[in-house]
Amino acid sequence: PAGTMDSIIEGVKLEYGFTDIKMSSLKVRCQARFTKENPELQINYPGQIKWGELPEEDRKRRQLLMNEITARYVQEKEAHPKKLADGTLDRIIQQTKTDLGITEFEVPKASIRGRINRKSFHVQTLGGESPYDAIDEPLVATINSWLSQGISVTRAQGLDLANRLLKGKQLDQDTRGEEIVLDAKWWRNFLDRNKRRLVCSGD
Repeated sequence: PAGTMDSIIEGVKLEYGFTDIKMSSLKVRCQARFTKENPELQINYPGQIKWGELPEEDRKRRQLLMNEITARYVQEKEAHPKKLADGTLDRIIQQTKTDLGITEFEVPKASIRGRINRKSFHVQTLGGESPYDAIDEPLVATINSWLSQGISVTRAQGLDLANRLLKGKQLDQDTRGEEIVLDAKWWRNFLDRNKRRLVCSGD
C-alpha cells in the first residue's frame, strides 16, 4: 500500500535513533534487512508453505523447530569455536527435524544465522491473549518522555526497558515456566502497533 515504505523508514529511524540520513540510503537498508531476516517471506516456490497462512498450532510447531535448531547450532559453534565442518548446519537441521518429528517445514539457513547474529536464540511469540497493554502503555509513555527531551531511543534501550517492565509485572514466563525475552522482532511490532502514539521527530 502507498506509504508503507515511508512508515517502515520512520520506524527504522526511531528504532536506531537516526536523525539525519539520506532517504535513498535508508530505503536500501530497510529492503536489505527485510530480505536477510525474512528469507521465508520472499518468492514462494511450488509446494512451499507460506508462514502467514499457517494455523496457530503449526506456527508453534515451526517455532519449536526453529528454536531447537538454533540452540543445537549454537552448542556446536561453542564446542568448535575455530571452524565448523562443512555441512554442519544442514546436518543439524535434518537431525532436528527427525528427532522432533517435524519435517513439513523448510528451514532457511539464513534465518538460523540471522537469529544468531541478532542473539535471538530462543523466540517465544506472545499470542492473542498477550498482555500487550500492560507493557505498551508505560513503554510508550517513557519513550515519548525521552523523545520530548531530545533523547534518542535505540532498539537496545527500548528492549531493555520492555523486558524490565515484563519482569516487573511478572509476565516474563510462559505457561511452561520458560523465560520470555522480547527481541528485535517484538520491538519492530511494538513500533508498528504504536506508531500513531509515539512522538516522531518532525511530527
